[in-house]
Amino acid sequence: MKLLSILSLVVSSIFLCMSFCSSLNSDGLSLLALKSAVDNDPTRVMTHWSESDPTPCHWSGIVCTNGRVTSLVLFGKSLSGYIPSELGLLNSLNRLDLAHNNFSKTVPVRLFEATKLRYIDLSHNSLSGPIPAQIKSMKSLNHLDFSSNHLNGSLPESLTELGSLVGTLNLSFNQFTGEIPPSYGRFPVHVSLDFSHNNLTGKVPQVGSLLNQGPNAFAGNSHLCGFPLQTPCEKIKTPNFVAAKPEGTQELQKPNPSVISNDDAKEKKQQITGSVTVSLISGVSVVIGAVSLSVWLIRRKRSSDGYNSETKTTTVVSEFDEEGQEGKFVALYSALHGGPSNTRPILSWAERLSIAQGTARGLMYIHEYSSRKYVHGNLKSSKILLDNELHPHISGFGLTRLVSGYPKVTDHSLSSMTQSIDQAFAARLSVSAPAAAYLAPEARASSDCKSSQKCDVYSFGVILLELLTGRLPYGSSENEDEEELVNVLRKWHKEERSLAEILDPKLLKQDFADKQVIATIHVALNCTEMDPDMRPRMRSVSEILGRIK
Repeated sequence: MKLLSILSLVVSSIFLCMSFCSSLNSDGLSLLALKSAVDNDPTRVMTHWSESDPTPCHWSGIVCTNGRVTSLVLFGKSLSGYIPSELGLLNSLNRLDLAHNNFSKTVPVRLFEATKLRYIDLSHNSLSGPIPAQIKSMKSLNHLDFSSNHLNGSLPESLTELGSLVGTLNLSFNQFTGEIPPSYGRFPVHVSLDFSHNNLTGKVPQVGSLLNQGPNAFAGNSHLCGFPLQTPCEKIKTPNFVAAKPEGTQELQKPNPSVISNDDAKEKKQQITGSVTVSLISGVSVVIGAVSLSVWLIRRKRSSDGYNSETKTTTVVSEFDEEGQEGKFVALYSALHGGPSNTRPILSWAERLSIAQGTARGLMYIHEYSSRKYVHGNLKSSKILLDNELHPHISGFGLTRLVSGYPKVTDHSLSSMTQSIDQAFAARLSVSAPAAAYLAPEARASSDCKSSQKCDVYSFGVILLELLTGRLPYGSSENEDEEELVNVLRKWHKEERSLAEILDPKLLKQDFADKQVIATIHVALNCTEMDPDMRPRMRSVSEILGRIK
């Protein structure tokens, strides 16, 4: 009898041990909560998810690392049900993809306790309710796609605390209401934002990375207005104040005859100098027509009926030093690709970024700070002149723009003069940048692009690529049939190859900031979009580059 009792105890212990040893771990139990929450599994993807297994690592849709679940992907399995809170207990989970199913109810608050998540895609389901504010705890998240659901409420400020977001924030095709928070401009410049097809209202904030998005990012919101949408916002009537000039600008005004004395009846002249530059913003300048030029403008004669104006314009192209001596210029083209005017050290990354930022500010000034919204029309690296301090100066921006405020000076009267200046300047540079490589796709098929600022943006994007890669816009100067630099970069980006394969080899031998380089690459990609409507304005490009530090 006693022996029988002992035997029974041993058998019970064995079964208990077997039961304990084969019990499912905590990750598996959390996944079984998902299986229980699914009320329809037509593809039977969860059929073999069993509590009798010691680990879920061999289950369909599951990937483990060191015995812990790191990936849960059930894309397009036609599952219906809800997402349980227990998924938040998967504290090693990096990737969650439940897209293209039919999950309903709300996004569980406790899901965001899985703070190691880097990728979340819950798009194309039937989820409803607001985005929980607790999402701000996802400090490692770099991709978030909630598109094509029934989510509602306002766009949460908490999303701006996702400091690691570098890929996508897609909230399109939902039912979000209210205005886009200006704080959304704080997202990194290379993040792709999509708020299209919601019920958003008000003006698109003209700040930060929001300026870098094309119109498609905001389309389908009937009460949303402002750039980059074609729907203008209603103007609010305000007192007629005179706006302040941008810092560092100089204004050219028509002379007032009333301030000219009788002694001034003889020939007068006004000299506009400053190495032929009109100062713009923070050390940026636009070189008008050529490098070092003096314009003798006003000649006034007194007649019997008072003063009348006669304008006489003379241009002088003075010498400039190709060797980059103090107070002189060297073309960016030569500084990057070599040439007789380049005796300077290799440009560091910090210097290249500064040149890009300065050039963007100058081009923004041409585009934005005039009533006529000028276009450069011939931007390339040989038109960017570097002074002794490596401050960029944009040349080739015709004299017409400078003197258009004066009487009797017409575009026609200056066109041949401006052309001769540019030709003389090009001859002194002794470099030849392949102009076709800087032309936007629409400009190659039509001459209409002469009046398009978006063509300037494309050209600037090509210059950015030159600064980043050290390469010519075409593959080489010997073989112009080689693939264009824009296409080379897009292929590199699509294939997700290493930075070392595209970056200027000279920079690889120096210290440079990876994040700065990558952010600048994304700006260049946006500037060189095939569709001109997808390219940002220079104002947004300048602001975005200015934030790269």
